[in-house]
Amino acid sequence: MRYDNRPSQAVFAERNGQAMRVNIEAPFGGLNTRDSESNMEKTDAIVLENMIPDQGAVRSRNGFTEYCSITGYVQTLIEHFSAGNRKFLACHNGKISNITNPSSVVELGSGYLTDKWQYVAFNGYTLMVNGQDSPIKYDGSTITSNAINPTGGTASALNGINIFKNTVYVWDTNYPYFWHGAVNAIAGTFSKFDLSYVCPQGGNLLTMITITRDGGAGVDDYSAFIMSNGYAIVYEGDDPSKVANWALVGVYRIGKPMSIRSTIKVAGDVAIITNQDFILFSTALGNEGQQTQNTKLSGAVQLATRNYSSNYGWEVVSYPKKALLFFNVIFKVCVFKILNSFK
Repeated sequence: MRYDNRPSQAVFAERNGQAMRVNIEAPFGGLNTRDSESNMEKTDAIVLENMIPDQGAVRSRNGFTEYCSITGYVQTLIEHFSAGNRKFLACHNGKISNITNPSSVVELGSGYLTDKWQYVAFNGYTLMVNGQDSPIKYDGSTITSNAINPTGGTASALNGINIFKNTVYVWDTNYPYFWHGAVNAIAGTFSKFDLSYVCPQGGNLLTMITITRDGGAGVDDYSAFIMSNGYAIVYEGDDPSKVANWALVGVYRIGKPMSIRSTIKVAGDVAIITNQDFILFSTALGNEGQQTQNTKLSGAVQLATRNYSSNYGWEVVSYPKKALLFFNVIFKVCVFKILNSFK
């Protein structure tokens, strides 16, 4: 029997320092703050900064360039787009300025008590409320007052606004009710509707969303009123003042929304930042208000809401051109590919 003491090929390669090629997949599955590291997919990341997950790869976040120079801290940016009239507005330092041409900034109004405006586009106007100043409207050229008269309420206290089936809805986040105008009206007397009768745990109205069941605007759309304690009150119909045209669909517990700007329409659905997770409203509605599985971002969301829930600025912004959602969570901005955001 002959004994061969020659080393194997693998041992020989190791002794001579020859590297073995190992392919590591890119973390296109995105950031995972839900699972333990041992339970993660190999395409998940435990840290992902300035990188955006894409189809089978990740790409670097683009840089930035300065757009224009204005005084004060900008707290609201508004796009006015009606017919061929497209303008870009900035709310800052008690002013509203037209910054469409960055080299020629034009002041449209001043003396406002806050720059935290909420706005909608309707009937050729941009309608604006901020909870401290009287409602205003912008026609693409000039800002003027908008004479909304909420029955039993104060116009300057209105800080929420939405459009549903050609009707303007407004509210004050300190109370559990809303006001609505006549069909196609942007001003005049607005009627009051109290939600406290149907919300089991009380709370005040924080924001209103439109739920699209067929991917577009139609007769089967629902309106949902999101309360400060995490309940969503869903109605169908087009006229809250008429029993025959307004019916309660249900009341659902979805988690506390983080701010009046914590919802956004995206791909026929609504994305919401709650104190527990990012959710799609269609999922909550289909599961009787329960989210059956947390997203991979839930750990980061819960940590951020525990530490920064009282700060102003929680917001969701959609960027359709790149199919991105921006979640502003106070201390940083999280950018997620829409396809990967809610897995």
